[in-house]
Amino acid sequence: MDSVTQIVLGAAVGQASAGRQMGRKAPLWGAIMGTVPDLDVFISYGDAVSDFTYHRSATHSLIIMLLAAPLLAWLITKWQARANRDAQQTLFWPWLRLIFLCFATHALLDAFTIYGTQLFWPLDNYPVAFGSLFIIDPLYTLPLLGLLLMSLRHQGSRRAMRYNFAGLWISSGYIVWSLMAQQNALAVARKAIAQQQIPSTGVLVTPAPLNTALWRIVIINEQHYYDGYWSVFDAPETPLRLTRFARHLEYQESLPDSWYLQRLYWFSKGFYKLTKDQNGALVVSDLRMGMEPFYAFNFVFETASSAPPTLTSSPRDSTQLPKLWQRLWDPSVRLVPPSSAQD
Repeated sequence: MDSVTQIVLGAAVGQASAGRQMGRKAPLWGAIMGTVPDLDVFISYGDAVSDFTYHRSATHSLIIMLLAAPLLAWLITKWQARANRDAQQTLFWPWLRLIFLCFATHALLDAFTIYGTQLFWPLDNYPVAFGSLFIIDPLYTLPLLGLLLMSLRHQGSRRAMRYNFAGLWISSGYIVWSLMAQQNALAVARKAIAQQQIPSTGVLVTPAPLNTALWRIVIINEQHYYDGYWSVFDAPETPLRLTRFARHLEYQESLPDSWYLQRLYWFSKGFYKLTKDQNGALVVSDLRMGMEPFYAFNFVFETASSAPPTLTSSPRDSTQLPKLWQRLWDPSVRLVPPSSAQD
């Protein structure tokens, strides 16, 4: 999720876990600890593919958090004990709760996005990705923020914790709603596969930007992918309109097999396409993140070269944002461009 959401969640978790013992310092430190796991964006692993696929690994591992949280709590309380001999004994457990819960909720929330979070690294590097939340979702963040601010306004009273826990419960309920809506979208996708007789090796259902009411559906097979949108406000009899595009997997024959290619295929869980740029270089695009034809992660491989690829991003099309709102209510609005004749 975005940094603002993780700061707000960390502050709310800090308030809930240690607010009674630490007062206003608890949400402040919670916000800090809720940001720590994402500091791995400043770590370079040497190439674009490694940076892309090792993000959200060690720093988002629940196993590493179980080991790191007691050490950090001990170091902080030991430092505080220099001024107060009783601090180490009385504050260790609140610090431990705050640090571990802020770390863990950060990683778990990220797992509900489509990117992938390696929660059990190093025992298992599988990227957990439920894909029911977009990376920025105001309907998750704003109620949590509003009730956190109400809690801070009444700090020291019973109402403070009630407001804060209300925010956590509402935001958690929103996640449950997102999973339910995702299952409905998946059912629509499977119905379309059967009715339209689409050969399928995988189905991806993710929310459109900034909401969980409009869902993007991607269906893949060995030759093509099908792209379409479904809204929770669509009438039951509304057919799912899908547009077919070629994946061009035959292009990979022009490149020697490499760790970089196999790593991208694995990390994308098979949801990728191949294209060629104006220079004839092979481009691997992750179909999970973006809107056709604009994708966030495109890796350019030079032909007949074993060098690491470079990362490029498609230009953003701001004209699509108003269409997202229109498509919520009107199934006739097209968000997917028509495919070319060769597709």
